[in-house]
Formats: sequence, C-alpha cells, structure tokens
Amino acid sequence: MAKKKGHSSHSKRTHKKAGAKSAAQHKKTHHKAKKKEENHLWKIGLGIAGVIILIGLFTNGFNFKGETATGNQGVTEQGAQGTTAQAGAETKGQEGTTSKTEYQGGKAKLEFYVMSQCPYGTQVENAIKPVLDRMGDAVDFEINYIANDNGDGTFKSLHGENEVKGDIVQLCAMKYNPDKYMDMIVCMNENARAIPDNWEQCAKDNGLDVEKIRACYEGEEGKQLLAESIKKSQEVNARGSPTMFLNGKPYQSNRDSLSFQRAICNELGGQHEACQNIPECGSDADCTANPDKIGKCINPNQEDAKCEYVDPVKIQFTVINDKTCATCDTTRIVQVTKQLFPGVEIEYKDYSDPEAKALLEEVGLKILPAYIFDSNVANAARYPQVANALVKAGDKYYIAPAAAGSNYNPEIPEVPKKLDLYVMSQCPFGSQAVQSMQEVLDLFGDQIDFNLHYIANDNGDGTFQSLHGQPEVEEDLRQVCAMEKFPDKAFDYIVCIAKDYRNAPNIWEQCADEAGIDKEALRECAEGEEGKQLLSEDLKNANELGIGSSPTFIINNKNRMSGAQPADTIKSALCQANPDLEGCDQTLTQGSQTTTTTQGAGCGV
Repeated sequence: MAKKKGHSSHSKRTHKKAGAKSAAQHKKTHHKAKKKEENHLWKIGLGIAGVIILIGLFTNGFNFKGETATGNQGVTEQGAQGTTAQAGAETKGQEGTTSKTEYQGGKAKLEFYVMSQCPYGTQVENAIKPVLDRMGDAVDFEINYIANDNGDGTFKSLHGENEVKGDIVQLCAMKYNPDKYMDMIVCMNENARAIPDNWEQCAKDNGLDVEKIRACYEGEEGKQLLAESIKKSQEVNARGSPTMFLNGKPYQSNRDSLSFQRAICNELGGQHEACQNIPECGSDADCTANPDKIGKCINPNQEDAKCEYVDPVKIQFTVINDKTCATCDTTRIVQVTKQLFPGVEIEYKDYSDPEAKALLEEVGLKILPAYIFDSNVANAARYPQVANALVKAGDKYYIAPAAAGSNYNPEIPEVPKKLDLYVMSQCPFGSQAVQSMQEVLDLFGDQIDFNLHYIANDNGDGTFQSLHGQPEVEEDLRQVCAMEKFPDKAFDYIVCIAKDYRNAPNIWEQCADEAGIDKEALRECAEGEEGKQLLSEDLKNANELGIGSSPTFIINNKNRMSGAQPADTIKSALCQANPDLEGCDQTLTQGSQTTTTTQGAGCGV
C-alpha cells in the first residue's frame, strides 16, 4: 500500500495546465458550453422540474417494477424514485433487496427501513400513520433504521449524529410505547431538522412514557436496540431510505396513504372494513391484473376509478452501445422500456457496426448508449407518459440522453489509467466519494493519474454560486488553492474536510494544520485573486462536459460513473477499464457492509 504521501500526491495538478488540457481533450467532440443559466440546471428552482421529469420517466419514475434510479436524478440532494405527487429516495433504493420476514397470514406484514432525518423516510411514515389508525389491527408494522454500526458503541448515519440519536430515541419509544410511538414519530417529523431535540415534547404531547424512553435513550439499551435494527436493515440489503416490503415483497407503488391502504387491502383480500369503497386504482401501477396487456387507470383515486386493459402496440426498439465502454450498462433502460411497452421488439447493435453508425447519423445522435424507437411508439397507450423524454427525428424517436443517463462519446480519445472526480465540496455524496478515493489511492498509488475538479457557477465577475451556498464556494477556493500550493498534502486536507464537511468554516484551519499546510498562505490564496482565478479555470472542466452532479467520476477520459460509490466499486470500475493495474485482486470497503456510503446518490442533476 502506498505511503500517506503517496495518495496525497495524486491530487496534484496545475489548474491552468492540467485542467485546461482535460477540457481541451473533450472540447472538439463534446457539446459546447451552453449559456450560463442553461449550464447549471442543478440549481434548486422551478427550472429543474423538467429535467427531473425526463430522468424519472426512465428510472422508475412511474413506479413500474424494476431497478430504481441510480444516483444523480436529484430533488435537493437525490432523486426521483417516484410517486404520483411526491418523489425521492436518499440512495439507490431497493435494487437487490430481499425480505427475510415470512408472511404468517392473518395480517399484512409491512416493513419500513429508513433514516430518521431523511425527508423521503419521513414522508412514508407520515403517509402510513392514518392507514395504521384505520386498520392497524390487520397490519404487522415494523420500522428499522439504515446506518453504520462502528462496533464500539458508536454509529454513523448519512445525516450525522443527530440522526443517530433520532434513530435511538424512536426505537426506545417503539419498545416502551408500542401503541403510541407512531404519534411521537409523526410529531417529530413535523420538524425533522430538530430531531432528536423535539422528542421529549412530542412524547409528552402524545402521552408516551417519557422517563422510560429517556432511560433507554441515554443508556446502553438504546445503543443495543439500534445495533439490532441496523443488523435487520443489512440482512435485507436496505441501502436506500425508504426501502419497503409488503408481505416480503418490495413495495414499489405510490407513497400516499390511499396507495398504501389499497396495497394492504389487496394483500388481505379486501377482508377488512377499511377496505370497503377504496377506489380500484390510484395510478397505472395498480392495474396489473392482465400482464399481457397495458393497464390504464381511469379517473385515479376517484370513486369511479377503474382499470382498463388494451393490447400492446408492436414497437421496434434499437439499442446501440459500444462494447469497449466499461460503464455503458443498458439493463435498466431496457428493463423499464419492456415494462412501459410490452409489445416492444428489441434489436441490439454495436457502434462498430456500419448500420449502427448510419442510424445514429440519421437521428443526429453522438452519445451512447442510444435508444431508438420506430414511429409506432407514438401510437402506444403509454406514449403520453414518456413523450417529454423522447426526441422526434424524422420517422423515429429516441430517448433524450439526459433522460436515459447516456453520456459516452465513442469519439473521445481514451487516456488509460486516468480518473477525474467532479464534486461539490459540501455535498454529502461528494464527501463520501472523496473518502472512498482515499482508500483507492492508497491501493493504486502512482499507477493512476487522479484529478479532482469542482462543480459551481462562475458569474464572470469574480464571484461564484454553488448549490450549498457561499460556504461551499469558500471551501472550493481553499481546496483549489491547497492543490496548487501544497500538492503533496492537499488530499489529506480535503479528506479531513470531507469527514465533517458541514463544519468546514470552523475546522479548515485545524485540517490545514493536520495536513502540514501553511494556513495563512492558504487563506491568502483563497481570499485573493489567485484563488478566484484557479477556481474559475477549474470550473471550465465541468461546464464544458455538462457535468452537474456531485460526485461524477470519469474513467480513462471516457467512461462516466455518477453518484457516491464505495471504494471497492470505484476500484472495480478502474480495473475493468484498466485490467493491467496492480492490486485489482484486493477487496476494498464495500458500502453495503461496512460504511454508510449511499451508493449511486448525488447532489444536483
């Protein structure tokens, strides 16, 4: 393994030279930088809605069975794993999860795996509460928490120590007030940022035993309850908040109260008084009685709602990929397309095929993987649902690359053993990527050329805008200065910040001292014109490549991988593209087992 100094040296780059070179390598074959406001679609605002819709359509945005969104499809800090009215998931979601709880009959078994401060976890808790009030006697309901057990009585969770404490106090309430704990949880959810400090008032207001909960929460019992809960989450491979199971099967329908109630009633065969007079369907996802036809929900969630079934339209669907692309996985898009259009007939072509190149030229596409439909797609029953994600080109339609997550240009020259990482310095998922990279760099040492870049908006007047505000801009400035002036020590500083990124304004001097960096020299650069010039030059890389999601990895100058990844996944991607790297047989940290890496998650779009 490389010495500490070894991995620090990999963050070395001269912004005006190496940074410009990276941008130049892509400039001819990638799209030119758009206008400033177009180049920064990741900004929070109404303008982001269109992008989210496009991405959500082909990443489980309509709740069809299959894989969920893998990363940078974000509202706030992560994206759509959809519902009709509300969407989102803190991580990759339910892919690969399997419940180990068998349904015993008599009741419907409903399992939630959440993070206590995750907005999407609190959403489903709030939605299930009125359902439990109406039919709790027929539901065996259980909540467990997603976090990391450090094995020494301490824990780590995505949203920090307060979330760990929130998990513990809620578990204590479950144990000592099993009939009222949901009242306390929903009360706490009204101001999730105040968790755990709001637990006592919520417990008092709802008649829970405050003293028993306190003794549990402040003692060893609470820690033991959380350790047991985390173990249950890991047993079902629950990495995303929320991950849900109904009678041992992944729950993938809508997340509103009526949808939960309808799903539970379906499992009970309607044998509960609360199941009477429920609308037949709330969305197309509820219309699955005839799998050979297209189910459409007419008048969803109304008294006269009903499912209608029509024969699928025969559609020709061509998938063009490049066999040399190590990260161009078409599985998810193909799977969802099959579910959207049961009549689809799929043909696969490689970029090396002249017919494939001719078809790409015909529709005007340069980015792979490419997904092209014939004109019949416009006659399909579900076409209106995906029309905004499709681009008409003559008599054909293709999925917009932004909607499909396609980003590979086969014409860009490959640079072996090169890894570029694009982050926002105060994005939790970017910070996870930095920490994962520390382990990867320790393994590979000088074998790889590693470059760290930033994602923000250059206003052109010496000021910048970033998703997480001015503190993020200020930290970006310190980090580009550290890499310029202290290349052998910079990455140690950056990793130190990543471990407590929310507190960067208060800890940067301590991190500089620990890394052996002259903090006054760092301050002078970051607060002066030099820092602004360095950051402005660096931001050109992300802007010219259209990168707006933190983190984004680019391997060998060609293959893009978005979202937080555990160290072993990064290693595997590098080794797949560079099989001659020494150390590929080593196993690094795997996020689902030993860390809280929220695989696939990202900030922005």
